[in-house]
Amino acid sequence: MPADSDRKLAKSTGAGADALILDLEDSVLPERKLAARGLAREFLGSAVPGVQIWVRVNDLASGELLKDLTAIDVYKRQVMRRDELGILAEGLQLMQTAVQSRDRSIRQLAYEDTLTGLMNRTAFGAALNLSLIHISPLITPASRCSRCRRRRTPTIRIDWRAYAAGSHR
Repeated sequence: MPADSDRKLAKSTGAGADALILDLEDSVLPERKLAARGLAREFLGSAVPGVQIWVRVNDLASGELLKDLTAIDVYKRQVMRRDELGILAEGLQLMQTAVQSRDRSIRQLAYEDTLTGLMNRTAFGAALNLSLIHISPLITPASRCSRCRRRRTPTIRIDWRAYAAGSHR
């Protein structure tokens, strides 16, 4: 069924079918492709349990394949195919997992001391700058004492416990 019709999608859930095929390819007019992708994503997120849902995507030559795959979050779904689309989907899933793992490791190395797990100097500086930005309206500039005319130095009280392991996030 064309994936660009919310009326047809809603009606299909009560049809008692074992499987549904959402079409993003030739049954959808070019100007409705974006809407169809959005409706397909919503439908896949609220699918009826026990009903297999297949999505027919545009071919590679159309230039629409990557848009279709991204819109339906193919990298988050189990794809049971052994053709080039199944291999592509499996590759995207593996790549996403690897990128997420690498990003976590880089973030940890960049902002935490590996021995103690506490924030390092870079993270502390960033957290302190952020704190100072929030309190800067409360800081009064240096002024002169009205009695002795000596310059007063502004002071700031910082609760260092706020920067203990993990509490800065």
